[in-house]
Amino acid sequence: MGPRQASAGSKRAFDMEEEHPKSRTQKKKEDRALQRLGEELLTPTKIYVDTIQSMIKNLPVLGLSHITGGGFYDNVPRIVPEGMCARVDTTAWTVPPLCAMIRLARSDALA
Repeated sequence: MGPRQASAGSKRAFDMEEEHPKSRTQKKKEDRALQRLGEELLTPTKIYVDTIQSMIKNLPVLGLSHITGGGFYDNVPRIVPEGMCARVDTTAWTVPPLCAMIRLARSDALA
């Protein structure tokens, strides 16, 4: 089947693309962005065991929180003793580009 031989639904997609053609530059930018996204999503999770063991050896670590599905605000309080609070400097790290992209996509979806 050639690129123009398709079902009625995908023919409509081709027609829409022809009605609103993208510049070659725009298409290349989108392709590069999707490639970077794919690479980012396929990057293995970093395992922090060595880093954490080194910290525990060299610093007075009193608690750790593994931030997963519940997110930051649900997990950090689990390690803070009653009557205490956590102070977090959110400028101490850079938000990964993938997280920024997800935040932007989410805000667009909610708008």
